[in-house]
Amino acid sequence: MEASRNQVMVPSPKLDTWVPVDWQKVQRRLRKSQRQIDRARRQAEKIERILCKSFTSAIWLWVQQEGACPWCGKQITPWSGWSRHHIIPRSRGGSDALVNLQLLHPDCHQQLHQGLMPEQDFSSLNKVAWEGR
Repeated sequence: MEASRNQVMVPSPKLDTWVPVDWQKVQRRLRKSQRQIDRARRQAEKIERILCKSFTSAIWLWVQQEGACPWCGKQITPWSGWSRHHIIPRSRGGSDALVNLQLLHPDCHQQLHQGLMPEQDFSSLNKVAWEGR
């Protein structure tokens, strides 16, 4: 069987032979799949941004940190307040994923961004936080 201009011959393991495949259909399907992947990725990023700002994420972070500020070690309470901090700054490619967030006291957060506290060492972080997932 000879392939036409738009077809390519590909091996078929089940048939143990070569079969013709319409190359344009393959390319169209790949483009469609890529659009679906891009759409799903945008939707996931939108959900992460919404979750990042939710009260539920603050509760989850508070439980993960055992109620303590990672910078000063004191307890975070409703009276002390809290701020969400990106471990890997978004300007350096960090995401809004929960693995890249932590709760700090508002004063600790302000001091950190004013350079009055030493920056956190990223080398010990979970690789997932680096990848933003």
